[in-house]
Amino acid sequence: MKKILITGHKGFIGSCFLKSLCDGYEIFTSDCKDVDYDSDYLTDLSDIDVVVHMGAVSSTNSIDREELFTKNIMSTLNIIEKAKNAKIIYASSASTYGSINDKRSESNKLQPESLYAKSKAIIDDIVLHYLPHRNIIGLRFFNVCSFSFEGHKAQPSPTYSFYKQLNETGEIKLFNSSDNIFRDFIYIEDVLKIMHHFINNQVNRSTVVNVGTGTPISFEQIADKMIDKLGFGKKVYIDRPSDILTSYQTYTQADLKYLRVLGYVDRIPTILDYIEERVL
Repeated sequence: MKKILITGHKGFIGSCFLKSLCDGYEIFTSDCKDVDYDSDYLTDLSDIDVVVHMGAVSSTNSIDREELFTKNIMSTLNIIEKAKNAKIIYASSASTYGSINDKRSESNKLQPESLYAKSKAIIDDIVLHYLPHRNIIGLRFFNVCSFSFEGHKAQPSPTYSFYKQLNETGEIKLFNSSDNIFRDFIYIEDVLKIMHHFINNQVNRSTVVNVGTGTPISFEQIADKMIDKLGFGKKVYIDRPSDILTSYQTYTQADLKYLRVLGYVDRIPTILDYIEERVL
C-alpha cells in the first residue's frame, strides 16, 4: 500500500483532495503549522511514496515576510529535502506571472508582484533549475473555485461569495468595472482530476504546469449567469478597496498546451458551464 502525505489537509484544496482519495493509500496528514523548516514532526519522510503539499500561506495580499518565508519557502524546501524518494506535488500559483493581459504560458518570464507571488516563484525557480532530476511537479493553480465550500481560503472566489450573497440578501456586490475583470476560474473537481492524473502518471523530470480552463470569465458574467439560473437577485456596484487597487489581477488565462503534452486530455468546463449544471 502506497504511503501519501497531504499537507494543508484542512484548507480548501487539501481537504477536498483528502476526501477524493480512494482505498489503496496509507494516508498521513499535516497542517501548515507542522511544516515549518525546523519542525520535528517531519524528521523522516524517506518511506513516503507521494507528497501532496498544499500547506502554505494562501493570502495573496499577505505582507508578513517572515511567515511567507517560513511557511511558503522553507517548509517546501524542508519537505523536498526529507522526502527524497517521493513524488512531490506542490501548489504553485498563477500570481507568479504578474499582470499580463494575455494567455500565460509556462515559458513566460515570471513577474511576481506581491510577496506571496514571489514566495511561490522562488520555489518554482529552485525546482526547475536546481532539482530537474527529482520527481517534483508544481501545479500553477489559476483561480480555483467552488459554490458551497472553500475551507479557510483567504479570499473566497466570486462563485462562492456571489452564491452566498444571493441566498442571504438577494444581492451580489460587484466592484465597479467588473465587466473588465477577467479570471480563469477552474472548478475544484477538475483540479482534483488533474492532481490525480499527475499522481498516477509518470513525468520524466521536475516541472511546473498551468492548471486552469484556458477561458477567462468576467465577474459580471458570473453574476449575470447566477442571477439568471436562480431566477432572482440584483447587482449592486461598489468601489474597489484602496488596499488592492494596485495588486489586484484584472486578467488571468492559462495556456494549457503543456498540460496536454503531459497527457491530461479531459475536457475542462468553464465556471459558466458549472453554474448552468450545478446551481439550484
